[in-house]
Amino acid sequence: MSDPLVKYETAPSLSINYPDCSACAVEVEGDGDGWMCPRCGTSWPYDAGDGDEGQLYEDWNGEPSEGELRTHDNGYLPTQYERDNPKPSIWEDLGIQLGRIMTGAPSERSSPE
Repeated sequence: MSDPLVKYETAPSLSINYPDCSACAVEVEGDGDGWMCPRCGTSWPYDAGDGDEGQLYEDWNGEPSEGELRTHDNGYLPTQYERDNPKPSIWEDLGIQLGRIMTGAPSERSSPE
């Protein structure tokens, strides 16, 4: 180890990011017993560690998944359903409203005079 670059009066606490599905690139949901990817349905036991392989939806649920078949290399790309039903984005709405303010265009939320 090289010499430290900074010095603290007290030791900092360790920060570990929330676990995510490596194929979908989304945060997994925990219910106290384990973790599940809300996008592909893969599950992991609660004590799973970094790099542990999960159990596919079909394997733990016993029913086939209706999702689009993907590889881990392209799993994060939007599915046809996600392209047809985009989630609203606060940033997109903010950008549209800011653009209207800057150009003097009427806002969708403004009431008619």
